Amino acid sequence: MQTFDEYQATLPMPIGPKLDNPHFTGDVWLVPLVTGNDVQTQMVTFAPGCINDYHIHHGSEQTIICTGGRG
Repeated sequence: MQTFDEYQATLPMPIGPKLDNPHFTGDVWLVPLVTGNDVQTQMVTFAPGCINDYHIHHGSEQTIICTGGRG
């Protein structure tokens, strides 16, 4: 099994700081890619076994593009 540092070294960009958010069980990292008045693009990395509970992003729309993993 890869260490965290080994895994991060395989990615095209850093995964960002760890996110402290009540909507997730397990570790989650967030890095903003584009920030503007009309759009925000963020990359979120979930640790294996992390669970995302149902929640709503009020006042905005969300598109999720999964690039790896399963479940």
